[in-house]
Amino acid sequence: MKAQHFAAEVARLGSAADDHRHGDRGKPNGANGTIGTGGSGSWPEPDLSLLGTGRRAPPPFPLHLLGPWAGWCERKAKGASAPVDYVAVALLASVGASIANVRWPQAGTAWSAPPVLWCAEVGPPSSSKSPSMDAAFNLVRFAEDRMADGFEQVQQEHATAK
Repeated sequence: MKAQHFAAEVARLGSAADDHRHGDRGKPNGANGTIGTGGSGSWPEPDLSLLGTGRRAPPPFPLHLLGPWAGWCERKAKGASAPVDYVAVALLASVGASIANVRWPQAGTAWSAPPVLWCAEVGPPSSSKSPSMDAAFNLVRFAEDRMADGFEQVQQEHATAK
């Protein structure tokens, strides 16, 4: 029944070849006087500068300031397919967090500050920010695991001694 209805509707509308049967073939019906997508209207050349980021390249990270850690940062950055900046910044943030409240740098007798480094890694999506940070954070996890070794036993002994 649906097939008969469909056939009747096609017969009523006519074939697709008859779409321009009223002499409107060739008349503009699109934007800028075009006929569909292949019209004669002229479009200006696109401004391809809009596709770029508009950012300058960052200055090179001063790896020499990291001393013996410079080589480690280069290897981890290469392994993460990331700029060395990402690994080095994560390493500096991890070191600042590791020192925590134990040591405060002092400049004279009146000024001291906690070793907190507020860091942010800025880059486009999929630029290996997370894998490069993981390289430094794995060092922290390793140190935490070593410090935690035997802690449960010490904690249990302390609880039973109460």
